[in-house]
Amino acid sequence: MKFPGIGTRQAKRFVYFLLAQDTRFVETFAHELSELKKNIGQCASCFRYYERRGTQTQCDACTSDADSSILLVVEKDTDMDTVRRSGSYAGRYFVLGGTIPVLENDPASKIRIRELVARIGQGTSEGLTEVVLALSANKNALKNRG
Repeated sequence: MKFPGIGTRQAKRFVYFLLAQDTRFVETFAHELSELKKNIGQCASCFRYYERRGTQTQCDACTSDADSSILLVVEKDTDMDTVRRSGSYAGRYFVLGGTIPVLENDPASKIRIRELVARIGQGTSEGLTEVVLALSANKNALKNRG
């Protein structure tokens, strides 16, 4: 139930599914889950999660020959994956880590705003000329705007 969007009924379905599987399946699943943090890193540049290879600190999107004059800011990794799959954007990315919680006491602590400002500062010396905000317009965001 600690996963986002998973309630009591769905959590029970997961447990019953695992109980119905053979021991080998459950052991393999548990091993893969324990290896997750070892094999997945967070890109030092865009903050996207990626499969780590050796000592690399950046994902393939940040080490590619993408247009460094444009930076697309998205809420989460899945948004970045969607844009990449579309093939309609050829610039750099930044994963903000969620929507901006304007009603929080310290909204900057809930998202990567400091990192974004630093990335823009670094990018301007590398030819960054445009920042595109690709954030969702959900009903909570619209309600908070007044």
